[in-house]
Amino acid sequence: MDWFKENKFISGLLAVVIIGSALLGFLLVNQRSQFAESQAKYQTEAKKVKQLRGRKLFPSEANLKLQQKEAESYSESVDRLHEKLLAYQRPFDEAMSDTGFQSLLTQKVLDVKSRAAREGVEMGDAFAFGFERYASELPRLDAVPELNFSLEAGDYLVGKLFDAGVEALLVMERDPLAIESKAVAAKGDDEEGEEDFYEEEREEEAAEDEESEQTQNDPIVIGKSGVLVRYPFKLKFRSGSDSIERFLEFVANTSKDSVFYNIKTITLDNSAKDGPARSGSSSRRRGSSAAAADDSQVVLGAETVETTVWIDAIRVNPIKDEDAGESDA
Repeated sequence: MDWFKENKFISGLLAVVIIGSALLGFLLVNQRSQFAESQAKYQTEAKKVKQLRGRKLFPSEANLKLQQKEAESYSESVDRLHEKLLAYQRPFDEAMSDTGFQSLLTQKVLDVKSRAAREGVEMGDAFAFGFERYASELPRLDAVPELNFSLEAGDYLVGKLFDAGVEALLVMERDPLAIESKAVAAKGDDEEGEEDFYEEEREEEAAEDEESEQTQNDPIVIGKSGVLVRYPFKLKFRSGSDSIERFLEFVANTSKDSVFYNIKTITLDNSAKDGPARSGSSSRRRGSSAAAADDSQVVLGAETVETTVWIDAIRVNPIKDEDAGESDA
């Protein structure tokens, strides 16, 4: 007791600390119990909501009208979104023929090679936007609209590479469309009176080939028609870092009546893998301005970069009437 009388300030402070700690401990325990109670209540309610959502609606007139109203609202929102997107993309050229596509491809390849020669851009002689097979053969007639759309999308990318000031276009590839791999029935295969003993075997092989050649350009299907269709391209080019930035800006800011693009993956291979070598001349003095001028080197911005970019050209297809009917159902 004598110590508390002699150290009144410390005693009072200690008492305040003890009382405060006890109060804080009580509040902590109280709040923790309230939190545990609230959490248990939330989990119980969430479980009930999940169970209710999983159940079928009671077949009443009121529930039917409410469901129809929500379905109509959702359908209208989807239609408005499609109208906005369709207004910003180039329509299919349904009138183009197979020979017309081949002629257009040949002309675009010549135009690109001519521009490359004028601007000093290095590129291979076999360049054809990824359509090399159609330099010597005609495409399927029913594939021409999609092939033409893909060609226009690839031509835009190449043009923007040139606008960005690249030094070389090293690789341009594309994934084949699903329609390109479908077999075309030959004339006379099903002539009456002739039995084809290998028809079933050929059909099985064609199905296996088609399944194995499935690529990322298969549409995202809603209903019976594809709503989003991807046209993948792979581009590899050599340039400075500023050209890479300009090209990506061009792709990200496409104009109306153009094509939507999605940049999926980019890899960079810098030509300067190591830092600049130190010119270790011990005879130079550190304070010498002449020595500093001789030793100065540009470290960043002067190197070239080989860039590989995977880009999807995106097409939005309108939802057909039968799809809208299915969504309402």
